Amino acid sequence: MGVLLLARHGQASFGADDYDVLSETGWEQGRVLGRWLAKEGPEPVSVVHGGMRRHRETWEAIAEGAGWIPGASGPPEAEVDAAWAEFDHLAVLTRHAEITGGVVDHTTDRRAFQEQFEVSTAHWYESGPGGGYPEPYDAFVGRARAALDAAAARPGPTLVVTSGGVIAALAALLVVPDG
Repeated sequence: MGVLLLARHGQASFGADDYDVLSETGWEQGRVLGRWLAKEGPEPVSVVHGGMRRHRETWEAIAEGAGWIPGASGPPEAEVDAAWAEFDHLAVLTRHAEITGGVVDHTTDRRAFQEQFEVSTAHWYESGPGGGYPEPYDAFVGRARAALDAAAARPGPTLVVTSGGVIAALAALLVVPDG
């Protein structure tokens, strides 16, 4: 296995009609990472990103910052692998609200949303396959693990642009391999 670089997407647009769009800060974060990769390396020989818009836009910003023209200079065109997608946080919030009789608060208050998110995801994690979630936590981790195995089999260095939940789940596997 070669070098595998996991990059979290840039800042998305919290509170906007389409959260999946990078904010201007998110675009700049991608460009900064691209400049760093171009200067410090390693330059990826393959690139994979999840199927979400924020994943694609982050890759575009990285390539822009590095001065790469995918397929012409620098790495080749990125491949899309839907297995690198984040878990559906709205489905987790909605299912938890159904179970508890609560409501999903779509407020733009970041603190209130974070509290609701933490309680909902903790229940999702603890509930197991019988919790009624569209993608149980164990299935999500299995999907992330399969994506990691596929990326690790590529010639490296490989850059993967994904989401924080995927990276966190994979990092947890390094600490607790069976859990």
